[in-house]
Amino acid sequence: MKNLKERQEVINYSIKLNTTNLSPLRSGNISVRGIEEGVEGFFILTEDISLRKRAEESLKSSELIYRSLTELLPLSLVVMLENKIVYCNAAAVELVGAKSEDDLLGRDFLDFVHPDHHELVKERRIERIQKGHIARAEYKQIRMDGSEFYTEVGGLSIPWQGGTAGLVL
Repeated sequence: MKNLKERQEVINYSIKLNTTNLSPLRSGNISVRGIEEGVEGFFILTEDISLRKRAEESLKSSELIYRSLTELLPLSLVVMLENKIVYCNAAAVELVGAKSEDDLLGRDFLDFVHPDHHELVKERRIERIQKGHIARAEYKQIRMDGSEFYTEVGGLSIPWQGGTAGLVL
């Protein structure tokens, strides 16, 4: 071992095992240590990640189904994080008279609630956070053009990008 060079090469790679089920593998590192006359050896770590790959594909499929469902839903659907709109479907855009979802994203939900109902909506938000859901209630809302309308709203808490958001229908 006294002839061992101080040089060490580490090569990161991924590999797909060519077996009958084509199970994907995740690899670790190949460490190659050289000595003056040649290669001393190497070490390969692999892990079968088939289950993770299937779970990722299933999640992508579920997300696509969810997004398609929410977009085709004839009811207004809004997701709020810290009372800011982070997602809305086409029915929500149409309901408040916006041109596109970009007109709503990032806006405070209270911008679309009549001032007479702000306190009620704030109370309902606290209730949703504490209980995880709220019963349906009527609110007076405001469209982009300032016109008023009444709507029946219900909501629940949902996981959203590492936090908890409010989903309002």
